[in-house]
Amino acid sequence: MNLRRFVLLNAVLVPAIVLAIRWHLESFPLLLYVLAVGYVTFAGLISIVWVLSQTSVGRTGS
Repeated sequence: MNLRRFVLLNAVLVPAIVLAIRWHLESFPLLLYVLAVGYVTFAGLISIVWVLSQTSVGRTGS
């Protein structure tokens, strides 16, 4: 899977994870909560870096 597909997949997956945790927070096991927060943080950082790199590619000619 290339980085673009990873970012696009996480555009759908991350909000779904956040909503699932928010709706079922009381019954969500702590280990899964920690893993989900770690994944959301990792995916968010990777997505931000990818978007910034894509915007800087368009500006290399200036």
